Amino acid sequence: LYLNFIISDLKPYIDEHYRTKPNPKNTSIFGSSLGGLISFYAVIKFPNIFGKAGVFSPSFWINPEIFNFVESSIIQEASKFYFLAGKDESEDMVPDQQRMVALLKEKGLKDKHIESHSIEGGQHNEKFWAIYFGDAYQWLYN
Repeated sequence: LYLNFIISDLKPYIDEHYRTKPNPKNTSIFGSSLGGLISFYAVIKFPNIFGKAGVFSPSFWINPEIFNFVESSIIQEASKFYFLAGKDESEDMVPDQQRMVALLKEKGLKDKHIESHSIEGGQHNEKFWAIYFGDAYQWLYN
């Protein structure tokens, strides 16, 4: 329902009322925790809408089927992902992120389309994510 709202209501409204470049190359989605999971999913599931994702502290553990979904999906070669995880979040956070990055590379995504950071001392909170938002945005649009 969340992504349907963004795709069917929010994005069309923004594209109609503001000067945007509505193509996937210029459309990113960001999220942290469950928002990181769904932002990642959005780029894989709706590549005709979203071309880039900021994936902060993704809760891959809550929906491990995401790995099977990626394995069975065609990943658009232009897709870009900026991953961020803190080493003080949970014992699964960094290994799950590393596993997903490896899977994307196995699926053919080039290194230049993936940025992955595991930050010493990083915790699962807005303060941590806010510190890296600017870097993520700049990298995705560089």
